[in-house]
Amino acid sequence: MTWPSIKPLDKQPLISGPATTKYKSVSWEGKTDEEPEVYDETPHGSNWGAYFNLVCIMAGSGVLQLPFCLRQGGWIGLGSIALCSYIAYYSGVLLIKCLYVDGKRLNNLAEVGQITYGNVGRALVNFFTGTMLFGSSALFFILASSNFRQLFHETLPSITGTHWIILCTMLIWPPFVFMKTLKEVAILSFFGAFSTLIMVFIVLVTGMMDLPHYSDANHEYVNWMAFPSVLASIGFSFGGNSVFPHVEHGMGKRKDWPKVLRNALLTVFAMYFVTAFVGYYVYGDTVESPILKTLPSGLCLNFAIVVITAHVLLTNPILLASLSLEAEHAMKIDRIHMSCGRELLSRVAFRSLMLGSSAFVAINLPYFAEVVTLLGAVSNSMLIFVSIIGCACSVVACTNWHLPLPTKVIPIVFNNHLFGGPTALSRKAWETVVVLIGFMSCGFGTYTACLSLYEKINEGR
Repeated sequence: MTWPSIKPLDKQPLISGPATTKYKSVSWEGKTDEEPEVYDETPHGSNWGAYFNLVCIMAGSGVLQLPFCLRQGGWIGLGSIALCSYIAYYSGVLLIKCLYVDGKRLNNLAEVGQITYGNVGRALVNFFTGTMLFGSSALFFILASSNFRQLFHETLPSITGTHWIILCTMLIWPPFVFMKTLKEVAILSFFGAFSTLIMVFIVLVTGMMDLPHYSDANHEYVNWMAFPSVLASIGFSFGGNSVFPHVEHGMGKRKDWPKVLRNALLTVFAMYFVTAFVGYYVYGDTVESPILKTLPSGLCLNFAIVVITAHVLLTNPILLASLSLEAEHAMKIDRIHMSCGRELLSRVAFRSLMLGSSAFVAINLPYFAEVVTLLGAVSNSMLIFVSIIGCACSVVACTNWHLPLPTKVIPIVFNNHLFGGPTALSRKAWETVVVLIGFMSCGFGTYTACLSLYEKINEGR
């Protein structure tokens, strides 16, 4: 799928301050005094198509971690899933709102960061997005390696996780390196959601069958010490903010975005809730991450492993291509600045290095649960809260608090800086709570994930 071209943004200075901003945004209820001149009003995709794409984007391998999240944090983790899904909805609505400024529509988060805080804002958005994409690629290598070992531990016991990662790297190297661009087609998105749905169904069925054998499973109601890392892991499961602009751009009725996003998140929430509840209720403190390691051997489990492994191997080149295209553009690796042969050699060398780096990280940090938590804490917490933190700055202005420097330079203050914060006290309080949760998840979640990784590395020596 190719997206229609977008008019370039007028280079006009931004008047800072919520009370003096000159920009107007699209009102989803249609209550603005003046409608923005949107670059293209030709109908594109349907709301159902956008809903389907959103479900496919968000319903991914993060579901494999959720029962283990409840093992870490207790039953309160179910409430955390609901909380993260609502925060993902709230930030997704504000994120799209921030794309519409001064009657124009920006392409992506990086451009919003550019107009909000210049090159610093753009660089930070690219950093968090790049970290998420690169880390997810390494995570997919870890998951594929673990799945292969689980499938062939009896027939190929001498093949280690490192060998499987190298094999996976060789499998995806040709399409990633030699295809100049990789588009996420509908069938691949469907395959990702289909694999998640299979996983939910298998957990539900096998869990109910195993329930009599785990009648003495132990459960906790709440473990506050693990709450930040649990939020980070669950937040990773609701990732997809960086793709939201593309989905909304393809909608024929763009003002229906909040409704479509809400319905998609309700669907993903239902799948996640069932998996987390059944997995933890049946297996209790014996559940592992990914949950595939806990389920009993058999044809159903093997089928789920094959489908999920195929999904991560097909998705991995797309994640890396999304990252490499931006870097290649910055390094001028294209036909405009290079000859055909030089451009090909440069692209092959750069992408081979990127793919090898991802595999290197996976080989040296083959710990699925800890890497999920670290990714969720370092990057996805910032991306999910990317549109909300700025709104909370209006609370700071009213209460004379002083936030630390990161809240002023991280490109997450977009909404407040462009349009001003909310006026209702209840919304100000809610956004402040979300900001605190986001930074707690980022700070404490990163600390606990790094500590767990350090312990795992020492155990493996």
